[in-house]
Amino acid sequence: MELVPFVPRLAAFPDKRDGAWSIRLRRPLLEISPADAALLRDALTQIAVRPADVVGEYLDKIKPVRRVTSAAG
Repeated sequence: MELVPFVPRLAAFPDKRDGAWSIRLRRPLLEISPADAALLRDALTQIAVRPADVVGEYLDKIKPVRRVTSAAG
């Protein structure tokens, strides 16, 4: 889920200037309030699916970047 659209409504990002939110995401931990958690939880319930329903399609779409060859031989 993309967080940028939620930045104006999230208390975890008090500096609402463009791009300022990204600095806070670089911290090891980002504390979110119960209200922020509820907002994100509600948004996730609208897009979340059971992993078992999508993992097969996800794995089918993985394309190798390069072939791994054996060094022995």
